[in-house]
Amino acid sequence: MKPKTIIVLLVVACCAGAVWYLTRGKQAAEEQTPEKRASELRTQGRDLVKRGEYEEGIECWQECVKLPVTQTALDYAYLGVCYHYSGQDERAARAYEQALSREPDMAPARVAYALSLLKVIDDKQEAWRRANAELAKIRERDRTHPDVLYNLACLYAENGRPEEALRYLDQVIRVDPTAKTEARTEQSFELIRHLEQFKRLVN
Repeated sequence: MKPKTIIVLLVVACCAGAVWYLTRGKQAAEEQTPEKRASELRTQGRDLVKRGEYEEGIECWQECVKLPVTQTALDYAYLGVCYHYSGQDERAARAYEQALSREPDMAPARVAYALSLLKVIDDKQEAWRRANAELAKIRERDRTHPDVLYNLACLYAENGRPEEALRYLDQVIRVDPTAKTEARTEQSFELIRHLEQFKRLVN
């Protein structure tokens, strides 16, 4: 092969390599955008919550809400859930406040916020007053949503009101029979797990 031909081929190869490098570099940059990262974190965060890995979930959702993208109410709601099940009630309350400031009609978060108030306010009479005020803000059409009913069952179970807890648990299972599977391992139902009515509902 003539030297000139070799030079031409090398130039072509270099140009092709440069095009590939620039294209790949652009793709890599796009893959690392805050929006892309937020999407990855949301998928990962939901999986962690589903598996009950709440400490890891906190780290995931914390990173998500710190990204320079538009944070959603659901981002903060998931963060609140992770704080709640990790025993960090004050942080859970703040996360739910952030969620509700973005979407005031997010009824499940409203119930969860009421539950967190019952945990962080020492004066129980005042705590119930505040919690009931939050529950009163839930629209009538949302009161039969499975997530709302389930959260209400958790709220009353954690605060020593088994009759109300079992009533709401019964309602949510009627609306969504799959809820009984989640209820079997739900931490919030530890105080009522021994009751025969609870056992009948979830079995």
